[in-house]
This record gives sequence, structure tokens and C-alpha cells, in this order.
Amino acid sequence: MKRLRLKKRESSRMLLLGPGLILIMFAFFIPMILLFIIGFQTYVPGSGFYDKTFTLENFVRLFDQYHLMILFRTFKIAFLASLLSLVFGYPVAMLLAQSRGKKKSLLLGLILTPLLTNVVARTLGLMIVFATHGPVNTLLGFFGLGPFKFIPGELGIILGLTQVFIPYMILSINSVLENLNFNLQNAARDLGCSHFKAFWRVIFPLSMPGIVAGSLFVFLLSFSSFVTPRLLGGGSIMVMTMLIQQQAMQLLNWPFAAAAAIVLMVFSLILVSTYNRLTARIERMNDRTGIYSSMKFDKGFYRISRA
Repeated sequence: MKRLRLKKRESSRMLLLGPGLILIMFAFFIPMILLFIIGFQTYVPGSGFYDKTFTLENFVRLFDQYHLMILFRTFKIAFLASLLSLVFGYPVAMLLAQSRGKKKSLLLGLILTPLLTNVVARTLGLMIVFATHGPVNTLLGFFGLGPFKFIPGELGIILGLTQVFIPYMILSINSVLENLNFNLQNAARDLGCSHFKAFWRVIFPLSMPGIVAGSLFVFLLSFSSFVTPRLLGGGSIMVMTMLIQQQAMQLLNWPFAAAAAIVLMVFSLILVSTYNRLTARIERMNDRTGIYSSMKFDKGFYRISRA
């Protein structure tokens, strides 16, 4: 009887999972397999077609000086966007985690509202804000600064990606901070730590999983973004996604575009794998250093077992 019940449960689970698995197979795995096959085929110049001759030329070409520069620029833009999102997003996440009631609802609404707006509309708004005679340069002019050339340029792209994806950083960090007991920081201050040192030695290490997760989200989304770099870069700042679009839609070189897309996906998978290992290592380090075990809350008293 127990075996029959288990079989029924397993069959019911498979029935529930079946439609989603089929959708993922046809919408992701099969296209990726075809893309992988096309990436190793030979492009016939000037025809818009490719033959089935196996070649590694597409991947070798991706690592010449010009395309490596594009790959490096894409990494740099994504990294700086992640760094700015962390710098500006962490204080907001801290404020959100410590807020209660209507204040928390208001902050959460302000953070989530931009996600409900189309990325194209938000980016066009940023083009107005960062224009040569826009509000930012006008404000800087009052202080005798500028005007700065935000767009078209890498600086405008970095600021635009930060504005677009910073909610993911805030929400990721907030999800960790909400589960922390901030009285641990007060306990550290009672033991003689300054406010900053108590935060740096207690709260910040405990929030590291949220920082890593948020950085991964922002980096991958910035790394694979197309609309924001295209509009804020004015088409003159080439990144990997623009290279793929140019090769596939303008030059009709599908094998090279497929190879570039495969390389982009491989780098993304490497980052996700690195994130998983880093998260596990952070948890082991926290357990080893006693951050979780050295400070315990017991009947209103803190017992510090390790300095």
C-alpha cells in the first residue's frame, strides 16, 4: 500500500511538472542546441547562408584583439554597474530592513515601482536626464562643474544600468538583513566597538550572501543587457549583445553570432557556478569564525564566547 501511494505521488508530481518541463525543453534547450550546432558551421560571405562544414574559426575569431576589447568592455561596464548598485543600494536595503509599518510599505513601493515601467521608457527618460543640457548637467553647472558628456559614452551606460537594476540589489540584500537580529550590533557596541566597527564586524559579514546574490543578479543582467547600452551608448559603444545583434541581423553572419552567444552563455554559467561556490564558502567561513555561534541571545542577555 505504501509503495502504491508513493507511486501515485510521484506520478502526480510528474504530471504537474510535465507542462513546465516541456515548455523549458522547447523554449530553451532545443534552441540552445541548434545555436550550438550553428556556431560550428561555416559562413558563406555575401550570401547570408552557411554550410555544414565544421569549423572553429568563429570561436577563434572571438578572441582576437578587437573582440577581446569588446568582451573586456562588457565585463567592465557590468562590474562597475554592480559596484555602484552595491554602494547606493546597501544603505537603502538597511533602511528598508529596519523600517516598519507605513514607512516600510512606502519604501518598498518606491523600490518596486520602477520595475513596473518598461525598460525602453526608463532608458529614454535617462537620455533626457543625462543630456548635455539636461537636469544633471544643469545642476552641476550651479556648482561650477561640467558639462559632462554622460551620453553617448560608457559613463552614461554604467549609470543607466545602475538605475535600471539597482532594485534587484536592494531586494537581495534586504531579504538577508530582514532575518538578522540588529541587537547583535548593539551588543558589540556595548563591548566597546564603534558604530562603524560594529556594523563592519557583525552586520556586514552576515549580509554577505545577499550582497553576493545581488551582485550576481546585477552583473548578469548588465552583462546581457541590450536596450540600455544601445540607447545610452548611441550605437558607438559596442558591447557583446550589440555585437551579436549586428552579426545576426545586419551582416547575416549567424555562425559567428551563435558563437558569440555561446561564449556569453558560458561566461554566465561560470559566474553562476562561482556564485554557488562563493556562497557555500562564505557560510563555512561564518561558521568557522563563530559569527553565528559566538553571539547568542538567551533570555535578554548576550553571551560573547569569542572575542
